[in-house]
Amino acid sequence: MRIKFPDTRFYSEESRQEIHKTGFCPPSPVAFFPRFCYHLRMTTHAEKKRGLARRTFAVLVFALAVFALGIAGCATKYVILNDGHNSRNSLDWWGIYEGTLPAASAPGMNMRLVLNQDETFAVSWDYEDRDGTFSATGTFSWDNAGNIITLEGDSFSSMFQVAEGSIRKLDTEGNAIEGQFAENYVLRKVR
Repeated sequence: MRIKFPDTRFYSEESRQEIHKTGFCPPSPVAFFPRFCYHLRMTTHAEKKRGLARRTFAVLVFALAVFALGIAGCATKYVILNDGHNSRNSLDWWGIYEGTLPAASAPGMNMRLVLNQDETFAVSWDYEDRDGTFSATGTFSWDNAGNIITLEGDSFSSMFQVAEGSIRKLDTEGNAIEGQFAENYVLRKVR
C-alpha cells in the first residue's frame, strides 16, 4: 500500500510527525492548501474494487432505467379518447363538395356531392373523356363513431370519411384507400 503525503514544507515539525503518525492533516497554515488531506486515507485493493463495482452497478442501473423508459415511450400506442366529439356533432359537415376522383376507365371523374342536414344527398359526376353527366339522390347514415357516412341511393352506394372542410372516399369496406393515388380520393368543401 502506498501513502502519498502532502507537501509539508509549511508545517512545523510537530505537525509533520502528527501527519505521519495519524494520517490526518491539521488545518493548513496557508489558505490555499486543503484543510483535510483526503488522499492520505489508506485503501486496500479490495476496497477499491468494491467502490468500482458499486459505481459500475449504479451506472448500469441508471442506464437500464433510461433504456426502459425510452422503450416504453416508443411502444406507447395512441388511444383516441371518445369524449363525445366527432365529425357529426363537431363539424359543419353539410354543404357542397367537389373534386376529381381517379377512375379506372377514364383519366378522372369529376364529382359534385351535396350533403343536406336532413341526411339526404344529391350526387352528380361525369368522366373527363366522355360526354354525359350521371346523377343520383338518396339518404345517408352515420357509423357508430360519427365519422363515416354511407350513401345509399338509386343505383349509387359509397362511403366517405368526413373531415374538416373535406370528405375522403373510402373503399367498399370503409377503409381508407391506399397507394399512389390515395390523396386524390378527396372532395373539398366549396360551400
